[in-house]
Amino acid sequence: MMPLLCLSCAHASTTPASWRTGVASCNSPHKTNSQDRVVTNCVKCSHYVDAHTEPLTFSADQITLILKGRKNGTMRRTKHGEIGGIFYVAGVPYRIIDIERTYRSTVSKLYWRREGLSSKDETERLLSTIYPDLPQQAIVYYHTFAAVLL
Repeated sequence: MMPLLCLSCAHASTTPASWRTGVASCNSPHKTNSQDRVVTNCVKCSHYVDAHTEPLTFSADQITLILKGRKNGTMRRTKHGEIGGIFYVAGVPYRIIDIERTYRSTVSKLYWRREGLSSKDETERLLSTIYPDLPQQAIVYYHTFAAVLL
């Protein structure tokens, strides 16, 4: 079971678990009640979000590309979230700015730069690894996002 995670606490820290879920967990001394897995009594804030509600989450290598400013898009089999929706990567808020319905074969040809990769071939290899059984003619959704500047 995944705990609820504090996404806006000034004491938020990036942890191995937060890299997997795409959010930052609170390192407050009052963080998680083991019985109900709810973050309670944070001394710095009151904004808590269940990581299951995050529309987009990423693997550690993809998070690195996002945080370096190289990756600003991702392909998914289904639509995740809505345009204008907010998600967090290592505690940094990002807004979904576009969701395009397209074909799997189109992603590596048109969106390889948004994926933060150096070529169409590199993108194709990555997508084939992540989605080995997804046919080229399958309909997918390409989500474009941008960091929210505070």
